[in-house]
Amino acid sequence: MSNLAFTVTDIDSKTGDFWDVVELSGTFSSTHASTVTGTGTSGSPAMATSSNAPVADTSSAGNLDVTYQAPTSSVTLTYWNNAPSFTGATVDRDQGICIAGMKFSASANNC
Repeated sequence: MSNLAFTVTDIDSKTGDFWDVVELSGTFSSTHASTVTGTGTSGSPAMATSSNAPVADTSSAGNLDVTYQAPTSSVTLTYWNNAPSFTGATVDRDQGICIAGMKFSASANNC
């Protein structure tokens, strides 16, 4: 496939609970929203700008838009919690990210 594009949504944080961090494999370009820093690479993972930057699930403020222009056969997304402590952790299940708006061009092989 080529021209793979998608958005990683809801990259945010909450003191004492979670701090989302996202790293993607391969060669890609990205743009991040206002409460996200980093490009999503191993040298510059995408993450919330501070340890307390919660974003509503419906907001685009925690988004990372990603585009793989070259042909790509696979992508690995690594996600982890960078919170230094878990003093405010609850079972509210508000930690998480989503992949949205995925699109790509299919390549025909051996037709």
